[in-house]
Amino acid sequence: MRDQRRQIARYVWQLLSGELANKVLRFAALVVFARALSPNNFGLVNVAIALSGIALVASSLGLPDLGARDAAVAPERAGWLAGHVAVTRVLAVGAVASVGILVAALVWPSHTLLLIMAAAMAVFMAASGDWLARGLERMSLASAANAAGGLTVLAGSLVVATLSSSATAALGAFALGECVVAAVLWISLHRLSRVEFGVRGMRAMLHRARPLAVSSLAIYSYYANFDTIILAASHSNRQAGLYSAPYRLFLVLNLVGVFAAYAMLPTLARLADARGQADADWLVRSALAVLAGYGLFTLGLAELKGADALGALFGAPFREASGAFVLLAAGVAWYAIGYPAGYSLIALGENARFLRGAATASVISIGLDIALIPPLGMSGAGLATMLAFAAAALVWLSARGLLGRQTLPIVAALIGTSGLAVTVAFSDGAESVSGAATLAVSVALLSIGFRFRLSRIWSRVLRGPDAR
Repeated sequence: MRDQRRQIARYVWQLLSGELANKVLRFAALVVFARALSPNNFGLVNVAIALSGIALVASSLGLPDLGARDAAVAPERAGWLAGHVAVTRVLAVGAVASVGILVAALVWPSHTLLLIMAAAMAVFMAASGDWLARGLERMSLASAANAAGGLTVLAGSLVVATLSSSATAALGAFALGECVVAAVLWISLHRLSRVEFGVRGMRAMLHRARPLAVSSLAIYSYYANFDTIILAASHSNRQAGLYSAPYRLFLVLNLVGVFAAYAMLPTLARLADARGQADADWLVRSALAVLAGYGLFTLGLAELKGADALGALFGAPFREASGAFVLLAAGVAWYAIGYPAGYSLIALGENARFLRGAATASVISIGLDIALIPPLGMSGAGLATMLAFAAAALVWLSARGLLGRQTLPIVAALIGTSGLAVTVAFSDGAESVSGAATLAVSVALLSIGFRFRLSRIWSRVLRGPDAR
């Protein structure tokens, strides 16, 4: 089991190395756009990216997650899975995007070209085979493809900043980056396995993927830019543009939890297939303290230096979004433990239980976005995201059987530091105290996670000083 844990850690690093390069490059491109475009056009770019993501997830049908699991358990089916999942997803996203463009041409005719570019971006993402690379444990391939896409976006941003200041041209750079990612993956995967394109035989797979399809929509409802769209509608495109800066940082910070979940999936799927439930539980539980420590470390830094970071990267106007950034960083800490626990249910074949947590958080997120954003603006959006992520984490931990005395210190630490984050976001003068306290808790959790099994320490605390 220790060997498998080291292997998972290696997979996490491989995914992170490429994706960090990708995110850093894309983040640099966003900095270029934030300075080259007006806040109004920058807001339009982010709204279009959100709409592209919605179209993609609405048509994913749960196939990427299920396909990754099937490829891990039966790699000999990789060629069939690659071709059939890709064709089905491209047809689905094309249908959804076509309807969206027709509706937008009637209600938002001045931005039709922008939405066509967003649709092209969604199609390229649907055609990508990153899920298959992860399922086959080709993490370095997924990393290289993502890094190539990020480099393309950055190069495109420099060209756009020089020649144009339109939102459509900026979005074109992102669409080209997704095209490069898909091309690199397909060229490499075709060498690994003979790809069989088609849709015949997909009905059974679509039936199995139904809970994951609903889960994807539910997760995206609180992980996408719905809050950005509501901000633009209830306040202004400028507010949406200012909020997009901390939101992009938030997406980068969330990578650790997401890739921890992706890296564990192949190993957990094989353990579950071999009826190794206890070993699978141990792998997930042993990662929680480290992931929570990471999340709280980012929250402490956001409280201490968030406003300065936003101003230095995006420009002085973006310092206004520092309160929202603190709340989003608190959401990172909850998601860092919740998503790996929830995603491990897919490896165990418990797709309906995975849906339970995603649906709960979806309802909370949409309701709070509608209730909090109009009166509170950007801070309302950040608070809604934090509370939705906390709800998702608690439900997934419970569904996975991990919510108990062994994880009580982690949950208590996250609740306490989240309360401090709310105080920082909605009042002045608490940043130093809250940031220092949060960093201290994060260091304690990281130390426990790296050196000991949290369950053993906590059981000794409960038994008293005489416990051996």
